[in-house]
Amino acid sequence: MRQVRRDELVDYATWAEEALPMERPVILAMKKRRRVHVGPKLTFLFENADTVRYQVQEMMRVERMVKESAIQHELDTYNELLGTDRAPSAARSSSRSRTRSSASAYFGSGSGCPPTGT
Repeated sequence: MRQVRRDELVDYATWAEEALPMERPVILAMKKRRRVHVGPKLTFLFENADTVRYQVQEMMRVERMVKESAIQHELDTYNELLGTDRAPSAARSSSRSRTRSSASAYFGSGSGCPPTGT
């Protein structure tokens, strides 16, 4: 899966003033389509480069990040959540916790079924 590059990000002030008002409704709609509910208490959100870029930009805005090392750390952290073409990653949200993990850990690698014992 394509990762987000540093040159795709803008400073937090530009993001807040110019990009955020246009980006927020687009990304929220995108996330809605990428969310899979599994029963009443479990939800998976499959991220992509656009949703990760949005998350990084929002972290930069909220934390008013300007240090390149902090921005790069945030970018590296969120890019890890994208997984690969062969092993997508998803955010898991339940009534008790919210974590991220590889979808293959829940659905098995290519079988379409959850692994036994989970």
